[in-house]
Amino acid sequence: SNFMQKDDTTMDGDDEMTSAKNEAFNKIDFDAPKISKVSDLETLAAMLDAELYEKEWFVTGLVNPSYFADEFEFQDPDVKVNGIEDYAK
Repeated sequence: SNFMQKDDTTMDGDDEMTSAKNEAFNKIDFDAPKISKVSDLETLAAMLDAELYEKEWFVTGLVNPSYFADEFEFQDPDVKVNGIEDYAK
């Protein structure tokens, strides 16, 4: 029977999404220069808001490393990571 068999020559929706995310993640330049001091807090907030809205960092992991120090650390009750690349994964 061919019921529920997957054709290896085509990707389903989940495979396509995973492939697209991997491709986007691989384009992130984790060695990009850091953003220098921004003149005011409102400008920085507007820059971050635009990035967060466009890329949905917290959902996709597609961060802009230029905002994060090399010593960036993140911790919550379930996870602890060192570095923005580990956070993005």
